[in-house]
Amino acid sequence: MKDISELLNQLKIRSKDLSLYQQAFTHVSFANQAKSLKDYEKLEFLGDAIINEIVSEYLYKRFPNSTVGDISKRRALITQGKTETEVAKELNFIEYINFVGDRKWIVDSILEDVYESFVGALYLDLGKNITKEFILKTIVRFSNEKPENLKQDYKTMLQELVYKIFKTTPVYKQTKNNNVYNTKLFIKNKQYSEANDKKTKEAEQKAAKIAFNLLKN
Repeated sequence: MKDISELLNQLKIRSKDLSLYQQAFTHVSFANQAKSLKDYEKLEFLGDAIINEIVSEYLYKRFPNSTVGDISKRRALITQGKTETEVAKELNFIEYINFVGDRKWIVDSILEDVYESFVGALYLDLGKNITKEFILKTIVRFSNEKPENLKQDYKTMLQELVYKIFKTTPVYKQTKNNNVYNTKLFIKNKQYSEANDKKTKEAEQKAAKIAFNLLKN
């Protein structure tokens, strides 16, 4: 793999803590073997939350007359795994990932993870303003894509349905065990569904799909 400093130079990022980016590009397979390095999982969790916050703020300001449903659909377009993976490929992130084995086994879901973990590292290193600038330059441009380019987003569909029926929004509660996320979905403190996946987003989508199909009739 290439030196992470090379990537930061290309992106014109003046890092204060290089170790954060080394962690952001370290897959669990490499961390388990190296022992001295942490994997990107916690940074991925942080980055995912930051991306949603910054994209939500951006869409709220850019489309002041849009409904919550419209903004939610645009946010889903911007933050979907396909988008983050495409950007990670454009930035050639794959060349910097600490990974055990042939690099051809670095699948799209790993590139999606690394994009999110990079955002988390950037936020901890240089703060919200620099992170916001990076996100706006990379994934926000996808806000103009057409909705048909988005696979069915059950979280958005469920949110609209739940608000229509209950005048509230669903709540997702997650736990993790053996690298698998368990998501329980609640509406007004009542559990409506439960799902598991190795990705937090996918676990939530699965739980949302179950609840949506339960409520739609």
